[in-house]
Amino acid sequence: MPFLERQALCINHPPQRAVATCDHCGNAFCDACLVEGLAVPEVYCSESCRATAEPGGIERYTAGFKKPFGTGLKLWAKALPSLLRHMVPVAVVATVVLSLGFPEWGQGREASAFAPFAMFGVALVAAYGVLLTGTILTRRYTGLIRGNAYTYALNRSIPWVLTWFLVALATTVGYLALIVPGIIAALRLVWADEFVVAHRLGPVQALQKSWELTRGALGEVFIFQLLAGVFGWVIFMAGMFGIIGLGRVTALMGPLGLPVTIFTGSMAGLLGYGAFHASELAKFYGMRVRQLQQQLAASEEGNQG
Repeated sequence: MPFLERQALCINHPPQRAVATCDHCGNAFCDACLVEGLAVPEVYCSESCRATAEPGGIERYTAGFKKPFGTGLKLWAKALPSLLRHMVPVAVVATVVLSLGFPEWGQGREASAFAPFAMFGVALVAAYGVLLTGTILTRRYTGLIRGNAYTYALNRSIPWVLTWFLVALATTVGYLALIVPGIIAALRLVWADEFVVAHRLGPVQALQKSWELTRGALGEVFIFQLLAGVFGWVIFMAGMFGIIGLGRVTALMGPLGLPVTIFTGSMAGLLGYGAFHASELAKFYGMRVRQLQQQLAASEEGNQG
């Protein structure tokens, strides 16, 4: 078990040595955590994982497969209090960093010497905010993520960035090879980040899992991503008009106008991304449930044969 070799301590009781890995999420766990499967000969690290993986506990995810946008918006609304609480510190950091780089922004003066570093810093903060948003939504939807969300997102940041780098690389190479392979790569690898975040897999394993999950469902994923793009565009345009209107109001606030605009814009951007990503999350677990059901059906047919 390669994952167990890398993480030899129990995910739930870190001082304890792990004895196996969960057949659903891949986490290592000790004897005290072992939960045996009821419908299939598998082992899980918790009742939560078993409820997610087995037919008796997955009904709540089927709605995400059929109605990902409606399910996603409901998930986002339920997670909104937690999102607001966690996004405030991220938006504050982004505001401070950007204000240092552009102290006179909008007043016709040059940016400070710190501006290039500020832009890079804001990019890092924004990436972390996106990962933190995904972490909170996944935890609210599945219960697979435990502990402090800030720390968890930070620990998964490097694998997450490497995964997206590999996805971008594969997509770029595919586009250079007559475009169509790039489109296929983008669609087949679209769920890799979720395997990294919730299932704690490495970049290569996450790509493999996403590729397996989308096997035979290319058209379905394409239609969903097309609709998701339209949904995301609507959210983006609404946010842009809102920020423009806010900017006109905060312009009357003098020196406080810029920080207020940046802070509000950062919060709106992260919350808007959360509404978009929640639908992706609902669709991902809907497809995951279908995959598990197909595997169970194949197993039953094999046993009968």
